[in-house]
Amino acid sequence: MIIIVLAVIGVSFGTVTFFQNNGNEKIYVYNCGNAEFQPTSLTPYCADAGAGLVKITWTDSKSDELRGIGRWEANDCEPSCVAGKVTSVAVFFTATKPLQDNGKTVMSRVDVETKGNEMLPGEKSKKFGWDLQTKPLT
Repeated sequence: MIIIVLAVIGVSFGTVTFFQNNGNEKIYVYNCGNAEFQPTSLTPYCADAGAGLVKITWTDSKSDELRGIGRWEANDCEPSCVAGKVTSVAVFFTATKPLQDNGKTVMSRVDVETKGNEMLPGEKSKKFGWDLQTKPLT
């Protein structure tokens, strides 16, 4: 009984700590030049969004790093991008390189890595990272 109570207290404390960190300071991520709080997708290719991180679930928050899981998907553009096949794979990701932008902490880099032995569609590797665009496209 004591072990169960301690386990519940431990889980509750961890949950409260995570949400308190988010409550004290919202940490944003650049998404094609716009600072967004917990976006559900990110792409390194803002002009056409032919590949990127989708179905994002944010799992951990620190002042210098955000973590999450999601899917990396890419259009193979064969025979054309309109007719291309979109494939995806499960990934872990981190958002890092915090900058200050109008009083907000905004992460300016994302690194993704596949959960298994699969390669990232369109990248021919298990890992891929990019610096996020800090200014909107005009």
